[in-house]
Amino acid sequence: MKNFIKKTSILSVIIIFLALPCLVFAQSPTETLEDVGGKANFARADETTVSRIIGSVVNTALSLLGIVFVILMIYGGGRWMLAQGNEQEVDAAKKIIKNSLIGLIIVVGAYAIYNLVSYLITGESPI
Repeated sequence: MKNFIKKTSILSVIIIFLALPCLVFAQSPTETLEDVGGKANFARADETTVSRIIGSVVNTALSLLGIVFVILMIYGGGRWMLAQGNEQEVDAAKKIIKNSLIGLIIVVGAYAIYNLVSYLITGESPI
């Protein structure tokens, strides 16, 4: 149990570390343009739509799931290499790799369906 908690916490730290760049809200260069436009009495165009916000959330989630897929593939491959001919270990590694591929196919299929439905409803791509 202690080993499981240790592995889970290490995996969580790696995922958080890799996801941090997606969560950085740096200052946009358009803020200075907004100041100039405001002085010239131009109205600001609003480009933020619900479709774009949902698209950003879905893309971030898919990025995280892609990272999880890569980590699972590396883990399964490493487990297979370290099996040393033990059939039970090889079967367990094959199962990890197979399940991660099935998960990737499900995630990509769900994203394709989401993208199609979003395009049909709003008429614009959520990306």
